[in-house]
Amino acid sequence: MHKFSLDPNIALSKYNDASLKKFYCIVILACNPDLLLLDEPIDFSDSKDAQDILELLTDFMEDSSKSILLATHSPSYYESIADHILLLHNGKLECSIAIEDLLKSYVLVSLPTKVMFDEFQSKLRFISDTSNDYQGLLRRSDLPDNLEFTHQALNRTELMQYIEQTMKGGNVYDEF
Repeated sequence: MHKFSLDPNIALSKYNDASLKKFYCIVILACNPDLLLLDEPIDFSDSKDAQDILELLTDFMEDSSKSILLATHSPSYYESIADHILLLHNGKLECSIAIEDLLKSYVLVSLPTKVMFDEFQSKLRFISDTSNDYQGLLRRSDLPDNLEFTHQALNRTELMQYIEQTMKGGNVYDEF
């Protein structure tokens, strides 16, 4: 508790939300579970508190027999420990894919026209439209030989940030 600036002499009712979450994580982890089920463990603005919780979760994941299933609207916070994405949309499982498979098999494409978007829409995942173009993840195997649009491979951080951006934009998700 000392490591996370939690005073054991203070009543729990006096802790703020972030301190309570750290306290609950410490108590749960002390039980040495094989699986943690967490709902938005980092949903506050203080980056120090978020880093403290992430450090607890990272330490927990060092044991390869341990797993965490967490619900979040901010997947980029967890890019260092996440290895699989399950995406729920309107209560339905829309996709389940390993992050490494996404990184190996998909590229981010930018389609400059609505006509091109209409042609590739059924093959795109995590669609985002901006004022200049349409973007989405496209399987490398679906890239045409005569490229008429830009594409780029994403690293792990960029991928998680892009997924978070599309989630916040309320875009439609298709199964992988």
